[in-house]
Amino acid sequence: MQIPKLIVLFLVSLFTLHAQEKRGYEFCAEKKQSMTISHKNHLHGTEAAQNTFDVLHYRLDLDIYNCFISPYPNSFTGSVTVKFVADSTINSIKLDARNTSIRVDSVRMAGVSFTHLSNVVNIALDRTYNPGDTGEVKVYYFHFDVQDQGFFASGGTVFTDNEPERARNWYPCWDKPSDKATVELRARTPVNVKLGSNGLLFDSLNTGQEIFYHWKSRDPIATYLVVISARVDFQLHILTWVDPVSGDTIPVRLYANPGETISTNIRNAIINQFDGFGGKYGPYPFEKNGYATLNSEFTWGGMENQTLTSLCRNCWSENLIAHEFAHQWFGDMISPSTWADIFLNEGFATFSESLWEEVKPGGSYAAYKNMISNDANYYMTMNPGWSIYNPQWAIITPSTNELFNTAMTYMKGSCVLAMARYVMGSDAFFSAVRSYATDPRYRYKSCSIPEFIAKMSEAYGQDISWFFQQWLYFPNHPVYANTYSIRSQAPGNSTVDFTVNQTQTGTTFFKMPVELKFYFSAGGDTTIKVMNDVNNQTFTFDFPKQVVSVIFDPDNNIVLKDGNTVVSVGDEDLLPKDVVLHPNWPNPFNPETVIGYTLPVAGSVEISVYNSVGEKVTTLFGGMKEAGNHRVTFSAANLPSGIYFAVLTTGGKTLRQKMVLMK
Repeated sequence: MQIPKLIVLFLVSLFTLHAQEKRGYEFCAEKKQSMTISHKNHLHGTEAAQNTFDVLHYRLDLDIYNCFISPYPNSFTGSVTVKFVADSTINSIKLDARNTSIRVDSVRMAGVSFTHLSNVVNIALDRTYNPGDTGEVKVYYFHFDVQDQGFFASGGTVFTDNEPERARNWYPCWDKPSDKATVELRARTPVNVKLGSNGLLFDSLNTGQEIFYHWKSRDPIATYLVVISARVDFQLHILTWVDPVSGDTIPVRLYANPGETISTNIRNAIINQFDGFGGKYGPYPFEKNGYATLNSEFTWGGMENQTLTSLCRNCWSENLIAHEFAHQWFGDMISPSTWADIFLNEGFATFSESLWEEVKPGGSYAAYKNMISNDANYYMTMNPGWSIYNPQWAIITPSTNELFNTAMTYMKGSCVLAMARYVMGSDAFFSAVRSYATDPRYRYKSCSIPEFIAKMSEAYGQDISWFFQQWLYFPNHPVYANTYSIRSQAPGNSTVDFTVNQTQTGTTFFKMPVELKFYFSAGGDTTIKVMNDVNNQTFTFDFPKQVVSVIFDPDNNIVLKDGNTVVSVGDEDLLPKDVVLHPNWPNPFNPETVIGYTLPVAGSVEISVYNSVGEKVTTLFGGMKEAGNHRVTFSAANLPSGIYFAVLTTGGKTLRQKMVLMK
């Protein structure tokens, strides 16, 4: 999908970890927002999402020879054999096939007659099929010489691109994400063409005049993930990854346009991602993996076709590949039951970009947190104000700008998973995700968001539905207006009353564990975690030392939030008698740090940042502030590593704190 150019520039300048490289979600989002949905209502008539039959296998036989020869027509002849099992008593089946793209010529085998109206092929069967009976229908068809955004042929390149509902543009199928079937593809091409598809290359026959490629998938595939990627004079590089547990060898096929170079760093990242993600999500689920760069007609970024991801021209990007590779678990192995469950695809894939920054060789948790913060910043800036989960999308497929909204589907989805990791604890979170990814109820099948929530609670060993329901079923995020007071019970002792208050409207109260960091007059600090499970909740803490300030959520674990914390009226006498500029945290930092300061009286304040040669880098705040504790966030995403100084000026006084930016 395509984000407007100004937004892309905004992302690159403010929110990317490496200024020279776009994030994987950007590539993915650009593609999917640019797509169109031909038929928003993806059900036939009054049928429910539960179909009357289940497709077990598709066999496609396509003659696309002429598509590689000037003038590169989009027309071809083909057939598809559909093996199905009846789920109820039936004497006909319906397949999706776009009338403006496909002309059905005849049906054979168990099909005796057909109609093709309103983009649906209604095939009369040779008998009544009872539940559990299997049958096969063969459909002969012709694909017109049209540009339908499903099948592309130009300049010696042929490819397909199906998400969300465009497989029906180039072969008759039951085009729903939950209906997964094994697929084999036989295609005729010129001899100078290399053609990739799902699964393994079963055989290829070169007659000297033509090649017949024959691909077979071992594992079921959703129709929107079936792919052809082919071109004249494709470069083909084959890497291998050896599973350290099973010893199985997984081939990785890299199809590159002529003249493209795949760097050693990218090849290493491709292999390392098997171990990095496999260690968190469970074993890589398929018999092969692969990537294919396409031509200028694929202008968008990436598409996670099962075992063969499509990439834009020369888009050998580590972030993009991490995003699309994570989809092999989330989206491909476990597909969404309906388009209402898109969070289970894009939320996980975007979260996995950040996770890759942690698990890759030389990675770190700080780098993970930095990228999650970038995701949160984007959401907070661009939040469209609806919920991640909309059950109506299971019936009426929304526009791609809604379905693949960057702020909601990608950014908020990623942050929800990061906050789940915080709430559950890292080990328990990844254990639950791994249990989900290896559960035979969902593995190589599909899952809905309610099923996912139930599974996470089951794997966690306690109810976690409250967390996912509030963040997925309701819009927006908490807005905190916290207060605290400090009381001295005896010399050197203090009692802190901290009230957590949420003021957001048009959504729910967000129950969350919150951390409070207490700073002491004699130096040092301590952090305490409490569960905020009702609004306007007060917590009381006693300390054998004097508390001077409290920071709410010091590590920014509740990444989606607005608001502030102030000292309660009447407690000014407990504030320091002079201005205090607290040490920034974290320090060293990359790229963000929090600068806290305390004012004994209200007054005009300026807080700025200078570099090591005395040049002002930025002014973080300038204006009036009330007495109390305050903090500002300094983002150095676009600055080089080095020494910086936070400088606070108020009431004729100037204080400085040294800060170390380490990238």
